[in-house]
Amino acid sequence: MLKGLEPLLTPELLYALAQMGHGDTIALVDRNFPAYTVNDRVIRLDGTDVVSAGRAVLGLLPLDTFVPAPIARMEVVGDADIEPPVQTEFLATAGQSAGRRVAVESLERHAFYLRARAAFAVVITGEDRPYGCFLLTKGVLPEFSPERARREIFGAAAEAAQLLGWSAYDAGRHGAAQRYFVQGLRLAREAEDPVLGGRLLSNLSHQANYLGRYTEALQLARAAQSAAAGRAPATVSALFLAMEARALASAGESRACADVLHRAEQEFDRRDPAKDPAWIGYFDAFELAGKQRIVSATWGSRARRRHRLPRRLTRHSRRRGRARSSAW
Repeated sequence: MLKGLEPLLTPELLYALAQMGHGDTIALVDRNFPAYTVNDRVIRLDGTDVVSAGRAVLGLLPLDTFVPAPIARMEVVGDADIEPPVQTEFLATAGQSAGRRVAVESLERHAFYLRARAAFAVVITGEDRPYGCFLLTKGVLPEFSPERARREIFGAAAEAAQLLGWSAYDAGRHGAAQRYFVQGLRLAREAEDPVLGGRLLSNLSHQANYLGRYTEALQLARAAQSAAAGRAPATVSALFLAMEARALASAGESRACADVLHRAEQEFDRRDPAKDPAWIGYFDAFELAGKQRIVSATWGSRARRRHRLPRRLTRHSRRRGRARSSAW
């Protein structure tokens, strides 16, 4: 036993991960997979599920950035578009480990078997859910850079300040929450991460809107967009625009609100999940529709239906369907 290592990483598995080179693949599969049929090197992790095994492996294994999709998943037979919960959980874990949304390739079952034959090793887990089968392609470790390390440290500190800010917000300590968000913004600037800075400005906009400071909320939402201009992926831009629309709705600016929400929809429609940071993964079509409904309700409660909400807003909200509840 060694200190600092995940207990799931057996000596045999550690040896295999160390032997692998750039471009080699390793299969992590469920208990139903014909591991011994397709590969001569099988490593057993019977006592754990594939998500936990993936978390342990990805804590050490860098994913390849030279290929379009460093992860492959096995498709559901008869419906390639379905993503079973076990795959959703595994891919979320991979994104958290990589610090970004990781591109994924889908493989038909027999095509997956063929790729697994060429894998460096097959790790069979005790996962009892079907289709818990993945291929990971090993990448390279980046050259150490003191400047990069400095940015990563400041970025981590900014994320921590943001977490403390939301904790204070939830406790009703809004003065403290604002101080944490502002400190996080300063740290994000030191990290040279304008997208993270925009996120913190968006948090401040959310808080200002909640406290009834609608002009300030609008200014902060627009500052978030300016801070991340040219750097934010489309999904993040859509979120910032939705925050601006919320402030406009609170201020009673219905037409401007509808125009901004339309721009948010356009941004969302051109999104590329592979370019998104991991933290924006929750923002999907249902989330956007939910924000539109909140905006509609906000305007309706202010105006008491004295004015009709622009048709574009109500039509799009109906088309998107019911949304999950979420925090603004």
